[in-house]
Amino acid sequence: VYYFKDKATFNSENPQPMVAAEVINAFIMDYALNQPGGSEQVIENKKLSDWLAPMIQQNDIAATNVLIDHYGMDAMNAYFQDQGYQDTRIERRMLDINVLSTDKENYTSVNDCLALLKKLYSKRKKAPQKEMLQLMEGQQIRSKIPAKIPKNMTIANLSGAQQTVENDIGIVFDKDQPFAIAVLASDVADIVSTRTAIAEFSLAASMLK
Repeated sequence: VYYFKDKATFNSENPQPMVAAEVINAFIMDYALNQPGGSEQVIENKKLSDWLAPMIQQNDIAATNVLIDHYGMDAMNAYFQDQGYQDTRIERRMLDINVLSTDKENYTSVNDCLALLKKLYSKRKKAPQKEMLQLMEGQQIRSKIPAKIPKNMTIANLSGAQQTVENDIGIVFDKDQPFAIAVLASDVADIVSTRTAIAEFSLAASMLK
């Protein structure tokens, strides 16, 4: 958790790369919208914005795979490194949650996620960060970070799940103490209890003033 007003960080101090699941979509979005043409780029006869909405808000793996195929993993991975996201890497296209893992995986880390969220917040009134946050505010999967926070509070988040992985990252726009939060959980045995724990952790973070 990172509090923007106080510049205070509460971190597990775990720099280990973790399986990203759909959280990788935040980094793909960052790459795509920073390419010439922005959201007006045309990919397979549709504007980029028409691919980003389902990818970010509904975890549409087909949309993610279209963008991975269009831009290429090497180009995106080079961009991630250039931006300082040292632990973030795409090694494969997205798979259905019920498909067994391949020998390749997509990775990120708490540190990289917080770095991206900080950039989004600091440039929230500028393009393309403003558009990225608007997309994340429309996230339809709200069983983790947003679950127990008051409904009148704006939250821009991106949830991910994959077999034994439960992730969620986002920004909670508390008027007094806005904060970024990133939770990456692997080797999950109980999905429900893990999602509840993430929700309770987010609620606790929102109560620290």
